[in-house]
Amino acid sequence: DVWLAGDTDQLAELMNAGFSDPKVAETLLYHRNENWAEWIDQRMQQPGTVFIAVGAGHLAGDRSVQDLLARRHIGTRRVQ
Repeated sequence: DVWLAGDTDQLAELMNAGFSDPKVAETLLYHRNENWAEWIDQRMQQPGTVFIAVGAGHLAGDRSVQDLLARRHIGTRRVQ
C-alpha cells in the first residue's frame, strides 16, 4: 500500500526495519545502491534508451538509488 501511494518515507521505514545489523544493510542495500548509481551514471552518458527496475527496498530512504542519482544531478520519476 505504501508503495502504491508513493510514500517513500514509510516504505523506507517498512523495508529497512529488518536491518538490525548495520553491516548487513551496508552490504545488501547501500553498497549495491552505490554500485547501481555509478553504473547508471556511466550508462546514461551513452546513446540509447535505458530502463532500469530494482526492488522496492532500493528505492526508499537515505542512500536509495534515486537519492544517490540526485546527488549526481540525474533525475528520476516513479512510473506506475
